[in-house]
Amino acid sequence: MAQIDAAWERAQELFATDLELHFEVDRSWGQVWAELRNPDGTVAETMSASEAVALACGDSTAVLLAA
Repeated sequence: MAQIDAAWERAQELFATDLELHFEVDRSWGQVWAELRNPDGTVAETMSASEAVALACGDSTAVLLAA
């Protein structure tokens, strides 16, 4: 959870003007994933939590892998 919190903070800096990174949790299945959202809230891309953490940590190839 600490890594997800840190990634969220970093993502806010990276996507402050364009896309927002949101983590979603399905507690019943124990799964976490991420969504890149447009400013209007529509989902631009869905990716695994590990891809999102890599992206939030500055790995620009994560965007290419998720596309």
